[in-house]
Amino acid sequence: MRPIRTLVMVVAGLWCLGQASPAPRSPESAIDIANRYIEAYLSLDQEALAPFFTEESVWCDPTSKEIGARGTPETGGEKILQRLKQETQGLIECHLDVEEQFASGGYVVTRGAFGYRMVGDLFGRPGEDFEVNMSLVMVLRIDGDKVLEHTDYTDFSDYREQIRRQLR
Repeated sequence: MRPIRTLVMVVAGLWCLGQASPAPRSPESAIDIANRYIEAYLSLDQEALAPFFTEESVWCDPTSKEIGARGTPETGGEKILQRLKQETQGLIECHLDVEEQFASGGYVVTRGAFGYRMVGDLFGRPGEDFEVNMSLVMVLRIDGDKVLEHTDYTDFSDYREQIRRQLR
């Protein structure tokens, strides 16, 4: 009787360990989550974006200082959404043509050609649309189905020249 009881306890213990420790996510599933997040991010749809954030999530584009944006980190889902709403006023659409993407150690790194179209009102030209295209590296730290950190590095070096050409 004692060996059966020991066997039952060992099996029950192993089953509990298996329940408490989910298998680590594969790089593909982190990339899938990142791609769903990127789709919501580019759609400018706050409702679609909100579930990806926690109160500890951090968003930042330090390179945006070059075009007059704050470039400082924002922490917390609600604050991130408010800031993105402010910083995307006047944008009509965004797109990202992914050139390279990989996942490693909880991070997903995406590199590609990023662009957006914005209303001409921003430049004193109501009724006209302006478009800019830049290189972008996006680094996401993923945990489960949440984005804990989002940092963009955007090459804004040609931004002003692109706008200037369209103002002629």
